[in-house]
Amino acid sequence: MINENNFIIGIDLGNLTSTVSYFDFNQMGIDVVDISGGYGKVSVPTVVSYNIDTEDWVFGEYAILNKGFGNDIIIENIIENLGKGIMYTVKGKSISLTLVLSKFILFLIENIKNINPNANIEGIVLSTSSYTSSDDIKEAFKLAGIEHLLLKIANDKECILKSYFYENDVI
Repeated sequence: MINENNFIIGIDLGNLTSTVSYFDFNQMGIDVVDISGGYGKVSVPTVVSYNIDTEDWVFGEYAILNKGFGNDIIIENIIENLGKGIMYTVKGKSISLTLVLSKFILFLIENIKNINPNANIEGIVLSTSSYTSSDDIKEAFKLAGIEHLLLKIANDKECILKSYFYENDVI
């Protein structure tokens, strides 16, 4: 019997937008999670901001909406700029774009927890652009403390989560 509290999630990590999904064992298909914050899209902009005054990290639409209203560091084009050595100064310390990406990945994962607070994420299958370094992705997962969950990185736009299930006889 399949435990519905155990998830393998899929992340489509794009330069402009990202999406998170999970395999629904009841429907035997993929459910995409609406992480837009009520903006009617299932994807969220791959944008992170850091508010210097409040010391808060903000993600997606809210990072874009805050642009220009406060003392924020806005970080866009994360995927495109990986591996370029770009650094940001936060609270007097230099942080890498890979660390910023790790925070964004954790934000995406938290949206699965919003669906089911008892959710136990068993693994993550990630799809990203072909120009993205898998080493940078692995480093972001390591910085997030979840490298053990990364099952597969793919550089295609097919339904990577479903292909993982069929390739590995999970269903």
